[in-house]
Amino acid sequence: MSETEDNDATEGIPPAMSLGPMMMNMAPGSVIPHFPISMPFPSGIMPPSMMTTSKRRGRSRRRADYFLRRPLSGTNTTDDIDESAHTDRKSYISTRGRERIQNDYNQRFVDTGERPQNFVRDIGEGKRFGEYPKLDRLLNLKREIITKRAIPARCIRADLRKFQFEDLRVLFDVVLINPPWRTPRMQEIQPNLGWTFNELIEHIPVDKIVDAMSFCFIWCDFYTIDDARNALRHWGFRKCEDICWLKTNAKWSSTIADDNSDVKVRDFDAIYPPSILHKTTERCLVGLRGPIRRNEDDYFVHTNLDTDVIISEEPDPRHRLCMEMDLRLGEGEDMQMQMDAYLIERSPKPEEIYDIIDRFCLGRRKLELFGSDATMRNGWVTMGPGVSKTTYNADEFLKWTTGSSCWPQVQDYRGGRLMGSSEEIENLRPKSPAKLAGKDSAEPRDITT
Repeated sequence: MSETEDNDATEGIPPAMSLGPMMMNMAPGSVIPHFPISMPFPSGIMPPSMMTTSKRRGRSRRRADYFLRRPLSGTNTTDDIDESAHTDRKSYISTRGRERIQNDYNQRFVDTGERPQNFVRDIGEGKRFGEYPKLDRLLNLKREIITKRAIPARCIRADLRKFQFEDLRVLFDVVLINPPWRTPRMQEIQPNLGWTFNELIEHIPVDKIVDAMSFCFIWCDFYTIDDARNALRHWGFRKCEDICWLKTNAKWSSTIADDNSDVKVRDFDAIYPPSILHKTTERCLVGLRGPIRRNEDDYFVHTNLDTDVIISEEPDPRHRLCMEMDLRLGEGEDMQMQMDAYLIERSPKPEEIYDIIDRFCLGRRKLELFGSDATMRNGWVTMGPGVSKTTYNADEFLKWTTGSSCWPQVQDYRGGRLMGSSEEIENLRPKSPAKLAGKDSAEPRDITT
């Protein structure tokens, strides 16, 4: 056939399509493209690993193009487009292939002074277990027993540097300590302001006033965490947990007086000079003494009821400044004792720590050192220079907290060393894992609240 005849025979036939990916999938099996080709392998020839990689790259390109598809105006330059795309990409986060808006709480703190922890939801005890009816029922049952078995509040006004702790005549199950620590910044103002580690272990013999099985909770900050650990070790406790207080400032006043703006006042103070960075956490170290096992000694401890984080409000710094201005040292009284009382009052701790301890330890003898009138509560003996009077009587206290009776045999505060429990509480409360068999079973386990 001549060349002319070939051209006539092909007239009217549509031109052949290029063998792209879609065309190659539709092509019959006998049609094999000529190699080499500058296109992806067809699905029947491509190795599985290469197919997976190709799909991932395609999804990545589609995500990237999502932010770059913007209508171009006549005034926008290439730099403006790149900058806006970069900003939008930072404002979004990817979740399983979808895009959602990301809240930048760090930037909000820079702009308004509101801390990120202000926006944590359901931090109140009444809202925390709204979606967990069993845990909510458990806490209500525990609260009923704690309220009915709590002894009336008792207090002791004393200078802890001079008090004779032998006069207590009681071995306590729990000791909570909130020492007014002497920080480096305090030393710059007054060398004798606050308590040091040496003064604490010299004047307060905690190991002499606690029972063989007991707990010690001690507050500390960034500067004094090592001193708190050493104090626990000196008193014969081993650290088993630490509770973190995350401070919020949602109720702080605005920067300008009588201003309704959302800008919060910064943390300024007469003792602590202004600073760019602010520490917003404090820790309460938990010390354990004695052979206590959480999966065996359930008559003394109930674990796994609370978390190790407390989120609550920090006092407004303006309030602390007013306290500083109104401070008047009385004549004829020990100035050091008055300063200790002032330091305790100006740095209150969250009340939730008392509820955590009450739910955790079933012992009824609880002592708070460096307390004040504001921290007095049923079930506790509050002691310190910030207390205005003394109502503690050792004989009366021993009568209330001695004996083997407990709930439900006794349903008031008269009698019994332990608080007690109920069958429903034991069925509802989270249990610790079963003890491992063999070599691992002999290893001690820490107790968590």
